[in-house]
Amino acid sequence: MTSLTTADVPAMGRSRPGLWVFSTLFFIEAVARASLATVIPLQTYALLNEARYVSYLGFAMGLGGLIAGLGVPLLIARISRRWTYTLGACCLIAAAAVFCSFSVQSQIAGIGLRNFGSLCLNIVLMLYIMDYVRKHELMRNDSQRMAVATLGWTVGPFLGVWLYERIGPFAAFGWSAGWSGILIAAFWYFRMSDPDVIIPAKAPPANPIHFVPRFVSQPRLMLAWMIAMGRSGFWGTLFVYEPILFKKTGAGIDAFGLHLSSSDAAGILISLSQVMLITALFWGRTGGRIGLRATVALCFAGMSGTLILAGLAGESVPLLAGAVLLVTSFFATGLDAVGGVPFYRSVRARERAPMTAVYRTYLDIGDLIPNLVYGVVLLWLPLGAVFAVYGVACLGFAAVCWRYLPRGM
Repeated sequence: MTSLTTADVPAMGRSRPGLWVFSTLFFIEAVARASLATVIPLQTYALLNEARYVSYLGFAMGLGGLIAGLGVPLLIARISRRWTYTLGACCLIAAAAVFCSFSVQSQIAGIGLRNFGSLCLNIVLMLYIMDYVRKHELMRNDSQRMAVATLGWTVGPFLGVWLYERIGPFAAFGWSAGWSGILIAAFWYFRMSDPDVIIPAKAPPANPIHFVPRFVSQPRLMLAWMIAMGRSGFWGTLFVYEPILFKKTGAGIDAFGLHLSSSDAAGILISLSQVMLITALFWGRTGGRIGLRATVALCFAGMSGTLILAGLAGESVPLLAGAVLLVTSFFATGLDAVGGVPFYRSVRARERAPMTAVYRTYLDIGDLIPNLVYGVVLLWLPLGAVFAVYGVACLGFAAVCWRYLPRGM
């Protein structure tokens, strides 16, 4: 017995969302999140005073996010995609408000709300992409989304720090919350809703936890997860530990008669790293020309070499470390542009919701494992060691992808 879902299902004649719809939503989300990307680690470091304590907190929040993320499909089944997406944006607004309290407890609550909101937004958007974007357009879709988000991720990190230090925390957090509100308005303007799908009548929602063994048993899905986790781990490392490196060493920038504080310098370098997102278009074409396997392996190998160099520079030459990390961002953008394609092409249509939730655990594992390792490493080694350690990991990722990623994918 089957029935056609009626709640939140678009009319039969409604045109499918185009690539620019997803790019627009991704851009607005980027502005909302990027504005606090540098502010949050700097405020966390100011509250905890030790880089390793920031690592411990990151590990704990990653563990909590891992559990919460697996529950998102159950939430979607209960309240629909559109309301889950709206809830995710509301969580970003609530997080911005909580951060204003400037206490350890509020910082933990704010990071938790922000992480859960991001999970809701990302999982729902991925489901829409898999439903509405044709397979031959997937690589173009992801590279276009990254390129469109360039402005938000380029301006956001520095602007957030500037607002935070020049005007006050309420300005930075209010700016982020305002863009989260715009995201809700744009989402409902585009009338995004669930596609027409035939589902078993009265079937209970699929529990993603039950799909973990099935996900792990499929090599292509595990490869897709590893690629995503590898790039996510780098961005998490960059956004947290580069600002801390500059703050700890007091590395400012004196140029053209201007003096920029260590916080400003960190914000600028994070913003410059996001300029690299425009190269997503280049990486999308490169993937189509030399193949997905070669592109992914090349990106991981490039990240490995530059991260090790940044680690060697470390606290002794922080500005050099920051400059080298900009090159790392160029290679990481390649993974942003094409790294999601293996998952899109490997997951079965009827398993998309629970499998996407399992796949999105890369966000939490990408925080959880590196922060656990960094918390131990920082007991004996200087701060720059976190970049070198991740560089060694990327070398392993490159070897695995070159060996096992199908040539024709």
